[in-house]
Amino acid sequence: MIPTMVSSSSLSWLVVEAITTFFAVLGGLMVFRGLWIEHKADKDKFSTADDFRSSKLKKNRGWKMLMWGIAIETVVAGVFAAKDGWEIRQASANTPAKNAGK
Repeated sequence: MIPTMVSSSSLSWLVVEAITTFFAVLGGLMVFRGLWIEHKADKDKFSTADDFRSSKLKKNRGWKMLMWGIAIETVVAGVFAAKDGWEIRQASANTPAKNAGK
């Protein structure tokens, strides 16, 4: 039963979905971690100048991570939208019109 379930076409679909899901989760985790770093680095008072510089560097790193996470999630959403649009066009092209004979 397992060899029939995992045919070539279903395996390729599963691999594509797994890769897309991986990148969506990676983008979400990057957004979460970037916001976390920014929040922890956001202080009102600093003990030394090195503490101030370190905080600014952490905040900048968090912002960059946040932006990369958003970019990855945007690309994944675009891939999903394009894939859905392509599948809808394929389905409508393969389906004969209901009122063609009338």
